[in-house]
Amino acid sequence: SIPSLGHTCLHCCLLVLYVMMPQFMSPEIALGMSFGLAADIFSYGILLAEVITGREPSNDAGREFLKRTARNQFCLDEEELRENILEGCPEELQVMALQCCDGESDYRPSASQCVEILEVLFCV
Repeated sequence: SIPSLGHTCLHCCLLVLYVMMPQFMSPEIALGMSFGLAADIFSYGILLAEVITGREPSNDAGREFLKRTARNQFCLDEEELRENILEGCPEELQVMALQCCDGESDYRPSASQCVEILEVLFCV
């Protein structure tokens, strides 16, 4: 978990990043909880969700795809994601996107686990 940094430059940069792109913000950040590297994995999972669905996550009321609110504790709607996955998307990529977007940070894969899955999937 990242220690409290007060109003240091790093803290301000992180805050600006997440304010500018709230659709990629992990639930723990959105709820003002402590966070660590798993928050980045969540953001990666949202990016993967965009890739496997071909749809951008919403950030406003005009586009209601993967919209996360305080009502659902800023967690991803797994059913909505599954219903919008593009045909032919590898199952492993679907599973990884869902795991990366787990509402509980302890259940998300590590960055190295994500790399291992991608290397196997794309025969690197």
